[in-house]
Amino acid sequence: MAFLITKETQDTPSVGPFCDYPAQALDGTPFMSPNVKVGQRPVPIYDATSLPSIVPGIRRGIPQCTSTGQRIITPTVNTTVMINGRLPAVQGDNATLDGISTPRPLTAPWLSSTIHIGTSGGANI
Repeated sequence: MAFLITKETQDTPSVGPFCDYPAQALDGTPFMSPNVKVGQRPVPIYDATSLPSIVPGIRRGIPQCTSTGQRIITPTVNTTVMINGRLPAVQGDNATLDGISTPRPLTAPWLSSTIHIGTSGGANI
């Protein structure tokens, strides 16, 4: 069973040719599900169209950083369960930085492993 990721989910550090990119919470702009909620909060969906916040590179030398720090989420663990037509990223998925192919595994915290649809106010989540 895989856990859904959330805005607070951290990725892991990565190293580019001239810069280090620290671990950082995804934050940014996920798709907010209009009809799937945890309590009263819409469930954030990070998928291939999401825009997590940018990770600023820390230069190690003279050349400029080769990545803008834009993270790309590609769901690979969940290949079948869709929320509002999107494959949400889950525990075990990675982020990558634009221009740097090194995976940045997603780590805790997680949102929830179980979402019950049609419950009153999310009491069973």
